[in-house]
Amino acid sequence: MYMDLNNTEAEAIAMLPVVSVSKQTGLELEEAAQQNATIALWMPYYSSFDFNVILLWVMAIGTFILAGIWAGNDSFGTEHSYLQAQDDSEGDASKWQVESQTITQGGAVAFLVIASGSLLLLYFFLDTAFYVILMGVFSLGAVQALAAALTPLCSWLLPHQTLHPPIGQIPAHAVLSLGVSLGVVAVWLVFRSSAWAWLLQDLLGISLIVMVLRQFRLPDIKVACVLLPLSFFYDIFWVFIQPYLTHGDSVMVKVATGGDQHWQLPMLLMVPAFHLSPATGPVILGFGDVLLPGLLGVYSRTFDLYHNLDIWQSYFWPTVVGYAVGLMLTYIALWFEIGGSQGLNYC
Repeated sequence: MYMDLNNTEAEAIAMLPVVSVSKQTGLELEEAAQQNATIALWMPYYSSFDFNVILLWVMAIGTFILAGIWAGNDSFGTEHSYLQAQDDSEGDASKWQVESQTITQGGAVAFLVIASGSLLLLYFFLDTAFYVILMGVFSLGAVQALAAALTPLCSWLLPHQTLHPPIGQIPAHAVLSLGVSLGVVAVWLVFRSSAWAWLLQDLLGISLIVMVLRQFRLPDIKVACVLLPLSFFYDIFWVFIQPYLTHGDSVMVKVATGGDQHWQLPMLLMVPAFHLSPATGPVILGFGDVLLPGLLGVYSRTFDLYHNLDIWQSYFWPTVVGYAVGLMLTYIALWFEIGGSQGLNYC
């Protein structure tokens, strides 16, 4: 087409503005042109920054702090009570057994292997049936997690009250927390495609993160030195190295964005764009980007309580600051379009 044109003329043609409109709009423009109307193109200024990044950052830091304090207090309180019961000749030590699961070094390695296998499973077999099963599992976990999170509030609202159904006595606060949780999850399932459903999804996601961090803990810093570096290389491999080796899409990014069908997978925190712009969109953060650093936060909080360290001697709050800075570096990297999901790399 441009064979008979010199470089200057070809560049001038290539710089012509082009706009895509609907057929109806095209007919209206054509009619306006026939009436000698002036038609001009206008492109508003769009910023590539959206405050949804700040909100997600605050949400992640808040979840990290909440889970660290809550789970750390649980872990310290349970161990402290267990030691007291062992020293008490009349106490029943068995009732104070720690219910949380301790992560071993072998468990840390197995976790990364299972996580990689789950990624591949989702990448190759994510279809409608698998999606429905995944949503069902998430919903059941979300009901349990939100009920556990609401239990202290419901206990405060309904102290020492019980119901007496035929099956036996049931604490009233347990019925209330379970009922509210079932209602919230049901509303989210029905309206999960609505513009406001991200609020409920993030609420359920935060509840799940807190519950997991209350159930699993690091026994010592040696396990953290195995789990976190392995997670670092796990993230680098699936985001950067695997696409280079296979000359294809990143398995992790593909799964996080819902595959070819663009399913709205619930295993992440999400905040939509606050203003429509070609340069902005929803920001997401996987549960693992909060859970794995959160394990170290819980351990730091437990260590502070065990050694009675104040805020100036604390290990927990420097861990919070480090996580906040790491997450901010992630967003700065994404701002310069360095790569895909990098939460674990910087945190």
